[in-house]
Order: sequence, then structure tokens, then C-alpha cells
Amino acid sequence: LNVSESIEIKNNLITQNAFINNTLEVNNDAIIKGDELVKGKLTVDNDVIINKDLYLEGTLKTNNLEVLGDKTIIDTETYKTENLQIINNSEEVSLQIKHENLSTNIFEIQNINDKKVVIDKDGRFGVNKQPIAELDIDGSALISDTLTIENDLLVNRNQVVEGDQIVNNNSFVNG
Repeated sequence: LNVSESIEIKNNLITQNAFINNTLEVNNDAIIKGDELVKGKLTVDNDVIINKDLYLEGTLKTNNLEVLGDKTIIDTETYKTENLQIINNSEEVSLQIKHENLSTNIFEIQNINDKKVVIDKDGRFGVNKQPIAELDIDGSALISDTLTIENDLLVNRNQVVEGDQIVNNNSFVNG
């Protein structure tokens, strides 16, 4: 069958092979069964319903992606986004990181002013610096409630106390 201009089929067209050199326009539903292959660009101006798995070789580009279900697995080396929002109404942990590399930091956050938060490979927490102690802060700290220290307190600079100093045991001054 060789058609030079156009052909209109009112009911069914059954064929073994169909080769379309330019454009195929489907006004209603198109059902693809088996291992049919579309070569070239496929433009769809309506919903696409896939009743089985979708395997894609290459890059998936989309303006918006909504994934529904119980679990989403993104198995890549890098995931990049402008905004990540986690809404959790379950009994599970909202964000869990299993870091299987003992030579790099576990977690880093940094803004454009170089203010950063780091959790290093050993679980040490640093604010504005790479930590060398369990809690390592470069900058001021404000504690609005009680601070309990269960071991020695070492002050490398002046100790300024505004208000009363209450000592519940012995107090020693050297020097």
C-alpha cells in the first residue's frame, strides 16, 4: 500500500509493520502492546498511562515530577535540587543518612556568607569550622536555659560573670 497524500480509516487497521516517514497523528487513544518501538521524537499532548514498568535509557527531563507510593529510590551519586521538603506523618525517621565512607564529612551545610555546619566523618559537630572536638564552635553561643557540665570546665580566656556566682562545693583559686 503506497499512499501519497492522506488516508482515512474509519475502523481498524491491522498490519505487520508500519513505517511512517513524517508524522503520525492519533486523535483518540493509541494502544501499544508487545515490544513495539518508536524511533525518533514522540510528542504526546495528553496523559500517558503506563500499566507496567517504565525503563528509560538516557535522561528524563520534566518540569514537575510527582511520585506517589510508599517508597522512592533515587540511586545516583549526586542529587541536586533547589528545595527539598520532607513532610513526615509516620512513626519513621524523617531523614536518615548512612555514610559508608570514613574519609569524608557526613554532612555539610553552607550559605553564601561562608557560615557552615559540619558533621565530620567521626560524628563531630562543627559550627563555622571543621570540628576537632565533639562540639566545636567558631563564634558566639547563647544558652537560654541551664548548662550542665559533668566534668572539668577549662576556660582559656577571661571568665566574666554577670549576676551571682553560686558555688555548691569548694572553690579553689590558683595564682
